[in-house]
Amino acid sequence: MDNLTPRQQFILDGLLNGNSFNVDILHEQLGVSTRTIMREISFLNEILKKKSLTIFVNENMDIYISGKKDSIQDVKSSLNSIPVQWIFNKEQRRIAIACELLVSKESLKISYFSYKFNVVMGSISLDLDTIEKFVIRKNLCLIRKRNHGVSIEGSEWDKRNALVELLFNFKPFEYLLGFFYDKGTDETVKSLFNMIFESGTIELVKSVLKNLNLKHLKLNDVKYFNLFILILVSIKKTKNNDNIHLPENVKEKLRSMKAYEELKSLIEPLGENNINLPEDEIAYLCIYINDYKYYYDDSSESDINFQDISSEIIADVSQRIDVDITDDVQLLQDLTNHLRQTFHLLNIGLNVLNPMASEIEKHYPKLFKILFDECRLIFSRYNIKISSNEVGYITMHIGGALQRKEEISSKLKILIVCPGGISSARILESKVKSLFPDIGTIYISALHDINIEKDSREYDLILSTVSIGTGSEEIHNIIEVSPFIRKRIYRVSAP
Repeated sequence: MDNLTPRQQFILDGLLNGNSFNVDILHEQLGVSTRTIMREISFLNEILKKKSLTIFVNENMDIYISGKKDSIQDVKSSLNSIPVQWIFNKEQRRIAIACELLVSKESLKISYFSYKFNVVMGSISLDLDTIEKFVIRKNLCLIRKRNHGVSIEGSEWDKRNALVELLFNFKPFEYLLGFFYDKGTDETVKSLFNMIFESGTIELVKSVLKNLNLKHLKLNDVKYFNLFILILVSIKKTKNNDNIHLPENVKEKLRSMKAYEELKSLIEPLGENNINLPEDEIAYLCIYINDYKYYYDDSSESDINFQDISSEIIADVSQRIDVDITDDVQLLQDLTNHLRQTFHLLNIGLNVLNPMASEIEKHYPKLFKILFDECRLIFSRYNIKISSNEVGYITMHIGGALQRKEEISSKLKILIVCPGGISSARILESKVKSLFPDIGTIYISALHDINIEKDSREYDLILSTVSIGTGSEEIHNIIEVSPFIRKRIYRVSAP
């Protein structure tokens, strides 16, 4: 088995250890085509003939291995284990390298990454060229010194913003949630987080978050997962003495907030594990989960009428797409609230995260372009540079309003589970109503707020944009759908 590639070893090792594999799942995990997966299986079958073992692919594209237990055990013992990061695709490898550079307290050599990812140093150099372009856009600088190594330099604030964005971009958000909620954890995601943070710390933070009472903030799953990352980053940076430092007046305002006191409850369980977060780090976390609040002098924003800005955007877009949505009260309210928190975030230099931005742009190319031009002009009045992430959210608000133009009433009671937040939930709500005449009252929930057993009884149908493990064969009313559902729906739990 010494002549197998890391990818072939990964597939074979998984099958030998009883992992449930599917061609489509492997296609997503490994970042290669289904044809390549089938070619790898054919190659493995040629090797396994000598051991009287065969890999089969059924009509559902599920993969399994068949043969005597002794033969399977013999192959397992002869198969060398490989680091999961060896099967990272090129983009995943670059994200992993950039993340490690952003948290490292010292320079790292190209040879270190070459060994770690099992690629030649020339490939790592090309990776660094791409990483350099990314960090420049984040107000950071990639430093390469001969015989010394590579590092990323810049403000601690910008480093953390870049790190969070990279982690969100590593895999589709459903894979990240699977890792966070320990539901069908993807090994590449697990490997990346263990590479950047300590596995023990990761499990500790998961446990702490489960007991942290932040329900009054109504955090969606994106913000909840973001908080998870930020706590890990704060712990890592504290150990490296790379802490955030905030002005005293900012901390004073934050101390009066309920969320600040609740976040301070982090200190006790972390302290029991020899992790001590400074006050500035607690304040930093508080800023993120209370991003609708103001922490700085309000005078800079006192003259901003967010409802007027929202009305201007809605009116201009209505005119350019020739669809009147100016009378949509819900849109005006949602967009006003969204812009208020966005202006604050961007004003103080915080990232606006949107794991669905590229998909939004793909599904609404014309609307996205119109809004990008429109918002860039409006935001420039306040010396704020808007990103495609933010335009993506605004596009979803407008898209939801457009879908509401086609709403149809019904009698069913529906629950929508959408980790992407209110804007993505709204667009799914409207699209479902336009496509299915039997849909009636629709409710919206974040993933971490649902109770499968209870909600499956209370609602006629549950639509989720991510996989929900029910653990029961009696629950049949949960359906997994795309936020941009058209005519096809995919059943998660079926009779």
